[in-house]
Amino acid sequence: MRIGLLGTGPWARAAHAPALSEHPGLDFVGVWGRRPEAAAELAAVHGVRAYDDVDALLADV
Repeated sequence: MRIGLLGTGPWARAAHAPALSEHPGLDFVGVWGRRPEAAAELAAVHGVRAYDDVDALLADV
């Protein structure tokens, strides 16, 4: 299953992104956020793509 994360807030950084990236049954595709620099930072930590267009992320999942 391909999963994308919408949002880069405290819960996304502390819980959601780590859980998605460590889950063996998921393909964590990328992150979108209202602030592209925050999405890029969170995506880099987890080795996924940062999306600047939410529709592109949804299309990839």
